Amino acid sequence: MLVALERAVTPRRRALLPALIWAWRKELVLVVSIAVLFVVVMHASSLVWAVAGLSAAAGALSPPWSEQLKAFGWQLITPHRLRAGLYQARIHNRSGRRPMIIQISSEPFGERVRLWCPPGTSAEDITAERDILRAACWAADVRVTRDEQRSHLVTVDVIRRPDDIEPSDGDQDRILCPWP
Repeated sequence: MLVALERAVTPRRRALLPALIWAWRKELVLVVSIAVLFVVVMHASSLVWAVAGLSAAAGALSPPWSEQLKAFGWQLITPHRLRAGLYQARIHNRSGRRPMIIQISSEPFGERVRLWCPPGTSAEDITAERDILRAACWAADVRVTRDEQRSHLVTVDVIRRPDDIEPSDGDQDRILCPWP
């Protein structure tokens, strides 16, 4: 009942078009690049060659994938999964603003995501909802650290391969998921 009351009282903030474009920028660039390449090949030769080239590209991107392609795929998937987890965990300030992803990098253990927290949210809020974020990101574990100089910057380590890193001091009693 409290959850229903909280949903009714809390404003639902809709994403603006520039924010949606920013969140999907990498995917949009990929789709536009493929479409432009298809049109260029079609005008240079014919539709048959364009379809054949598109089929060859799809075949080249089919499994088994290289480690670089897997890392690139996870860099595309992780921000969307993390945003979904932040939404489902209700990590937002009173006006409904959620933390914004400002950077993602591939690391030996998985992905490292830098978040900018708006006023009213903190690293402690994110740490309290680690279980939801771990499930949303399809990860073995999620580690949250706050920047020492700027507390509005938070680093979320999405750990996909827990065997590649040493656990931190507080994580030794926790069992990590055995699959990557």
